[in-house]
Amino acid sequence: MQFSDGNAPKYAICRPRAMPELGSGLSRRGTMGMAELVAPPVLLPYIFPNYTGSNVTIRPGAVCGMLLSLSCSTLATEPADTAASRSVEFLPGIPHSPRLTASPEEPRTGIRKTFGSSKLKLDIGAAYDFLEWHPWSDSETALRLGAEFFAYTLIMNAQGLRLQADAADGFFGGHLFYTIGTGSGLTAFRLRILHLSAHFLDGHVSEHGGRAPIAFSRDYGELTHLWRWGTRRGHVQLYDGAAFATLIRPENIRRWSFLAGGEYVDSRLARNLLGQPCHCYAAVHFSLMGIRAWTGTTHVEAGVRIGSWDRTGTRIYLSYQTGLDEFHQYYNVRDDSWGAGIAFDLW
Repeated sequence: MQFSDGNAPKYAICRPRAMPELGSGLSRRGTMGMAELVAPPVLLPYIFPNYTGSNVTIRPGAVCGMLLSLSCSTLATEPADTAASRSVEFLPGIPHSPRLTASPEEPRTGIRKTFGSSKLKLDIGAAYDFLEWHPWSDSETALRLGAEFFAYTLIMNAQGLRLQADAADGFFGGHLFYTIGTGSGLTAFRLRILHLSAHFLDGHVSEHGGRAPIAFSRDYGELTHLWRWGTRRGHVQLYDGAAFATLIRPENIRRWSFLAGGEYVDSRLARNLLGQPCHCYAAVHFSLMGIRAWTGTTHVEAGVRIGSWDRTGTRIYLSYQTGLDEFHQYYNVRDDSWGAGIAFDLW
C-alpha cells in the first residue's frame, strides 16, 4: 500500500502471500505493476481511520491516546521502586523549598512596625507548590514547580488620619526548585520568574517633597544557589544569586541585580513554647542594585519562631534595614530604620 501527500516520500506495505483477500473497501493498482494494496496492521485503522487510495487522514488524538496507553502499560511492567521513583505528584503538600528569611521579596503574611514613625508594612501572600517529581529513588532529591503571589503595603498616619495606605508593591509568578538532600543538610537551586509592579494608593501622602507617581514595573528571572547544613543545635544556611530583568521601568535602573545572605537557627535555646517546638534565629539579606550607581541594601532580622522551622509557624522578630527603600515607588530614596514585627508562615 502506498500513502502519499503530494511531494512527500511514499511508503509501501506489501501483503504477504499467505494473507487472505482484501475486503471490498480497498482499491487496487495492479495495472501499474505496483505491490498489491493490503489492509494495514491492526493498529493502523485506529490511527488512520479514513483512507481511500493514496489519501490518509491522521487523527492526532488517537496517536496521543495510543502513546499514553503504551506509556502506562510500560510503567505497569516496571518494578515498583523504579515506577515510584519516576512518579509526578500533584499537590505534594509541605514544600522542600527553604525560604530566604530576611529578604523583603519573599512571600509572607504579617505586619512590621517602624520605630519612631507611624509607618507599618503589611505583607499578604504565600508560595504554593503544585507539582513534585523525584527523578531517582532517593526521596531527598526532588524537583518542584510552584506559584507565588504576594504584596506588601506601606501604611501610615497623615494629616490627622490613621492607617492611610500610601504605596504598594505586588508580585506574581512562579518558581522551579531543585533540592539535593544529604545526610547533614541540602543543596538547592531556585529559579523564579516574577512580575513586579509598584503603585501609590489613594491615601498617598508624600514625605519626600511632593513625590509624584511613576510607572515602575519589573519582569525578571532570579536564580539562587543555596546551601544548608545541620549543626548540633540547629542549622546554618547560606545563599547567593543573581537576577536579570527583561523589562524594567524607569529605564535608568540596571537590568542586573545580585543577592546574598544567610541565617542561623538554634533549636535548643528555647525548646518548647505552648506545646510547640521553638527556634531562635538570626538572618541577613544583602542586595545590590544599579540605581544609576551600584547601591547595596542590607536587611537584618532576629527573633523567635514557634512551630517547625520548615512548616507552618509564627515568627516574632526585630529588624533593621539600611540602604534603599523597599517600596519601589521610592526606589531611589534611602531608608535606615529599626522595627519589630510578626509573620505567619502559611507554607
